[in-house]
Amino acid sequence: MALRPSMAALIARSRRMIGDPSGTAQHFTDTEIQQNLDVYQVWTRYDRLDTQPTIQPGGKRVWTDFFSKEADWEDDTQLLDATYNILSPDSSDTQTGHWTFTVGISNGVVWVLGKTYDINMSAHDLLMDWAAQLKLGYDFQAQGIQYARSQRIKSLTDLALSYSAKAKPMVARQIRNDLVNTGFAARALADFEVK
Repeated sequence: MALRPSMAALIARSRRMIGDPSGTAQHFTDTEIQQNLDVYQVWTRYDRLDTQPTIQPGGKRVWTDFFSKEADWEDDTQLLDATYNILSPDSSDTQTGHWTFTVGISNGVVWVLGKTYDINMSAHDLLMDWAAQLKLGYDFQAQGIQYARSQRIKSLTDLALSYSAKAKPMVARQIRNDLVNTGFAARALADFEVK
């Protein structure tokens, strides 16, 4: 998989979160981090951004600040006006999902198309992978000095657990197969039948 330039900010933030600065001593490649983030990618298409009007002198309303309920957007996110023309914001904060227009949007309608990521769950997975690789090592003592990899493993797993606690909730749809054939209403009536 090719490395996408639009992922640079998310990859850099992931590196800061897991303590793996880029360079010759890095543990994960940028491509590995991108692949891990892609596991937690969510596509958003035509989601309307939240906004509050700014009231100018004379009572004129303009909408300049737009906010998403989601955070951690990829940098290739597009904003569209009410007629689906691409907009160019004057400032973008894709980490928090905040876009600003110096010249306000007249009707306050801005749609967003893009991808968000659960960077906390991705960081958890990367740290657990790192800890798993260290488990192949061992503690030893040489010339009266003790070398303990187990301390590093514990630090990595503790940090991983703190990120999993901050992760977005996961939702699963469940289907009860025992109600499919009879239907809930039929079972309910059968249970209350007077004899």
